[in-house]
Amino acid sequence: MGLMESNGLKRWCGLIKEGIKGLMQERIIKNRGFLNRFL
Repeated sequence: MGLMESNGLKRWCGLIKEGIKGLMQERIIKNRGFLNRFL
C-alpha cells in the first residue's frame, strides 16, 4: 500500500505541476496579446 500511495501522490503532484505550468503559459500568452494591442 505504501508504494502504491507514494506513486499515486507523485503522479498527482506531476499532474498539478503540469496544470499550473499550462495556466501560467496561457496567462503569459493572454497578457502578451493584451500588451500588443496597446503597443
